[in-house]
Amino acid sequence: MGLSGAEIVGRYRQALPGHDVIGIWRAVGGDLVFQNPTTRLGLLLSKYQPVYKYLFGGIGPDETGAAHGAEVGCVWFNPDLPSGGLPPRFQVRDRSFAARVHAQWVSFIQDKIPFLPRGPWAAYNATARQVAHITPTGTQMRSDPFYERCMLWEPVAPGHDGQASI
Repeated sequence: MGLSGAEIVGRYRQALPGHDVIGIWRAVGGDLVFQNPTTRLGLLLSKYQPVYKYLFGGIGPDETGAAHGAEVGCVWFNPDLPSGGLPPRFQVRDRSFAARVHAQWVSFIQDKIPFLPRGPWAAYNATARQVAHITPTGTQMRSDPFYERCMLWEPVAPGHDGQASI
């Protein structure tokens, strides 16, 4: 079977002791809907082809930070079009940041290998769980900060073998 909701919440409370109740709720919900599926699918697909994973924006206290879809205005940025009619989270606030993010996506679309200002975007796989962390101050390759949280959902103790079952 799987873990009960109480077991999962208990694991999150232990793993994220600085989070309040709302922060735990955001972490569990965000991981359930976004991080776990994308991480597990990425690991599965990486057995057959290169996979690239990213994190957009900062990770604030209690899971505050960029909302789901916040990067859309930057990814599809067109300096000749106004963004004022878009929902607030899609509106571009920093045009130079949006232009940089857009260029990174164009690179991926054109070359099939995304290129970052400091070199190639490392592929995501079971041995190198690297994500491009995209922020207004730059894009850095870093270890996936959410991978260990995927392990919290495993039926055996977290950290059992360092790999998520997929």
